[in-house]
Amino acid sequence: MSDHPSGPCRARRWRRPAVILSAALAVVPACHGKEARRELETTAPSAAPAVRPPPPVTPTATPPQDGWYVGTWTGSYQSVPHRIELPPAQGGLPEWKVEGKTGTGPGTLTLVASADGTVTGHAEGPLGKQEVRGAFEEGVLSARLVSAGASSGYSGTLVARRDGDRVVGTFEAGSTDGHEARTGTITLEKSTR
Repeated sequence: MSDHPSGPCRARRWRRPAVILSAALAVVPACHGKEARRELETTAPSAAPAVRPPPPVTPTATPPQDGWYVGTWTGSYQSVPHRIELPPAQGGLPEWKVEGKTGTGPGTLTLVASADGTVTGHAEGPLGKQEVRGAFEEGVLSARLVSAGASSGYSGTLVARRDGDRVVGTFEAGSTDGHEARTGTITLEKSTR
């Protein structure tokens, strides 16, 4: 038993509400006139639920840390020879070359940390002049030391951790020709100026 009129205006049962509504709107004027169509339009439930667009997605940055690192940091490093235990037959250097005094001794660092954690700065001392680029993340500073001299100086990496009001850590660097390796410690304190 169907509620649909019989004859040429007979409608089929459709499973999709949108199809039923569009079919009904097309059939009603032919069978019942304009009044029935207006009544159907005002009383018919929505053919499909209104689809709301998703809320706009705004990029979210990493939640800011407490900002303890933001500002200028100054400090020093102490460089010593880094002995690589490798026989000369496998590419190691003779002992006299490894124990050289070049690139050893104290040096200075000046770094600036921004609110997003990025760090830029410079180092100067027995390792030559380096540009420093890195970042603070969860209390750890990781950075690259890149020789500012085209044919001389040392390049390497440093890793330091927050220690109270200071940042302390170590670095490893190598000469541009790869014949000398250096390691050492760094200590940084936040500048008050």
